[in-house]
Amino acid sequence: MISTKFKALLQKLDEKSKANEVNWRAEAGQAHVTVSFSDYAIIIMRDKDYIGIRLLNSEGDVIDDFNITQDEKEDYQFLESLYSEARRNALKVDDALDTLDHIISQPGSTGTKSG
Repeated sequence: MISTKFKALLQKLDEKSKANEVNWRAEAGQAHVTVSFSDYAIIIMRDKDYIGIRLLNSEGDVIDDFNITQDEKEDYQFLESLYSEARRNALKVDDALDTLDHIISQPGSTGTKSG
């Protein structure tokens, strides 16, 4: 279960993420996203059975963590949405879609020819 204080913090991050105001980082092939601050970092990890949250201090020590399973429906859905939004922001999905939309909207053939 997420503590009330931590959930309130995550809800603020969710709002800022939806406004594209959080500098999330993601690494290719990794199922986690990270946002760092001067003294802390928050990591959201997605696995097939749970979504995990880790709060790290400036030394990289985990100072709080929890895993939410699908049985905890409300919290799981919230964290899944936050994770998805954070990942989209970190990987700049909207920028990619805007670029592709511009390219595809041009007259003539589109896409790279193979071979």
